[in-house]
Amino acid sequence: MHCGRHMSLSDRPLSSSGLKRFRTKLGRNLRPFLVTLGWGTSFAAATLWAIFQGLLLPKSTILPPSIWQTEPFLLALYYAMIFGISFLSGLCIGDLDKTILGFLASYLIGATVIYEVLSFPGLNTLDIGFRETLAKFSVDWTFNALFPFPLFIGLFGGIVGAAMQESVLG
Repeated sequence: MHCGRHMSLSDRPLSSSGLKRFRTKLGRNLRPFLVTLGWGTSFAAATLWAIFQGLLLPKSTILPPSIWQTEPFLLALYYAMIFGISFLSGLCIGDLDKTILGFLASYLIGATVIYEVLSFPGLNTLDIGFRETLAKFSVDWTFNALFPFPLFIGLFGGIVGAAMQESVLG
């Protein structure tokens, strides 16, 4: 007996093993992307914390990037946070190639978020000179805050986490 109704793929229930395979495959493919998003936002949050604590304020925008070294303990805490975030992210991703790509993408996400937060007050004003000056300083401050130490510490932490996942926890 045919009721005139055609079955579609969505009408067919998935077996429990088929559903399990689908969820495993989706989790494997989606994990690096989601970890990279979390890595970038955590990286930005830690860096903004350090900026707003006054740890990563630039000395000058003319000279090469450098920061005031006033609070060495808090600065060490910031670098430890960057290493820890990167280590855990590398551990979650587990593949060295995907970890390096994930770090580069998260670094870009973090830099974008930091720039947007620093330049946000200029969006509320009609003074074009203030807005452009703040945007220029935001680029300088973002570069000074993220280069060179956080770049290398984050990359090193991610590589160590991925290597530990591949070799020890494998």
